[in-house]
Amino acid sequence: MDIFDILKYLFFSLFLFFFIIDIRSKKSYMTHSYIALMLAVLFMLIGEDWSIWVKLVFAAFIVTLTGKTIFDGRKKAVANRARR
Repeated sequence: MDIFDILKYLFFSLFLFFFIIDIRSKKSYMTHSYIALMLAVLFMLIGEDWSIWVKLVFAAFIVTLTGKTIFDGRKKAVANRARR
């Protein structure tokens, strides 16, 4: 087991931890869980035997998707607070 596998499992565990805390808590931890999931997928990607270009495109896609999801969630939260 190399370092990327250890980091992958660590961040998948953190994702599950933050996801469960988000369900049970009044405060939202979804941003934390999205970032932990993104890092886990990136470390999983680094450990694969693919060409560098496939890894770069896939990594850019994952980072963009995570950023958009976090941004949309925050925008929705601000809009909900403004309506109250």
